[in-house]
Amino acid sequence: MLYTNDLDRVVFEGFDDKDDELVIISGWLGSVQVEKIIQSGRKIKALYGMSSNSGVPGPNHSHLKHLDLTEDHLEVYYSLPGNGVHSKIYVWKSKGKITKALIGSANFTYQGLYTPDRESLITIQPEDFEILEKYISFILGGERVERCTNPKLKTKISNIRKALNLNPRDLIIRKDSLGAVETIRMSFVNKRGKLPPGASGLNWGQGEKAHTCSNDAYIKISATAIRTGFFKAKSYERLEGVELKKAKKYRIPVEVIWDDGTAMDILEEGNQEINGIQYPKQIASAYRKDIFGLYIRKRLGVSPGEKITLEHLKAYGRTYVDITRTGENQYYMNFSKIEKK
Repeated sequence: MLYTNDLDRVVFEGFDDKDDELVIISGWLGSVQVEKIIQSGRKIKALYGMSSNSGVPGPNHSHLKHLDLTEDHLEVYYSLPGNGVHSKIYVWKSKGKITKALIGSANFTYQGLYTPDRESLITIQPEDFEILEKYISFILGGERVERCTNPKLKTKISNIRKALNLNPRDLIIRKDSLGAVETIRMSFVNKRGKLPPGASGLNWGQGEKAHTCSNDAYIKISATAIRTGFFKAKSYERLEGVELKKAKKYRIPVEVIWDDGTAMDILEEGNQEINGIQYPKQIASAYRKDIFGLYIRKRLGVSPGEKITLEHLKAYGRTYVDITRTGENQYYMNFSKIEKK
């Protein structure tokens, strides 16, 4: 059977009652997706196949390593240099025997599993299980891979460089070697150094008549931030024949790892038009808008449901967050305190 849509459901809901293991062979691994799949309670063995070529972003490696160390039923492997694997294979097992398998183009990432009609997976027939088992044994062979928890990793880890202690209002913090914006600074306060009034921003849910929860929050994306090139046009615009007002369901979440190791799904949502092109107008947590609001309140030491004030931010020592693009649909968000010299 061929699958081209809802690949996340195909994979995450692919377990039969008798299945006790899932082997994931993927060019790229999304650590947030790994965190989700381990909630199945089954043994998970996952290979980051292209780690030998592109390396692994530091935040993703730290998250994967933490999950591997703390979850007894998880094993994450990196391909060693010269042994890159671009295959995308999902294999369900019961007592060591393959019960079902899929192969195709979908990486175990948001982009791979959630984008409609971009990737595909097709069922592998039982008569091919034997050769599939041999292939998996070969690419997971001890001389071709290393565990992500290896204290002497040979895999290149691309660590996030420390944010420069610039003016909180500065937007572009760093560019990559090609001149593209790599890290951007998003301020919670306006040009006057004040929090936006009313029910907006970090206090989105504080409006009495708003259809929100008290902890709902978002980060505003200004037109100036859009013009830096960091935020891209709305991804669903490339879907032909889909009206803008009906395209909300096609928004692809972004995997975020915070500086404290917290993993979060976020959406670049809303619409603002710049030069005739639709761009997102805010960043908020996916699924429930209070996930980000509760998280930021916890970091600030503010009680759930309490209004965030400028004094809270100043007492914490930071009125902004630095966002670094670490991969396709992957961000690292830094809200750590800046140590005073």
